[in-house]
Amino acid sequence: MEYKAKRFSVPVVYINPRNSS
Repeated sequence: MEYKAKRFSVPVVYINPRNSS
């Protein structure tokens, strides 16, 4: 589950760099 969440965090941050915080 953690690996999947991390993989999603990468694309999410790229699409929403502001949400990275």
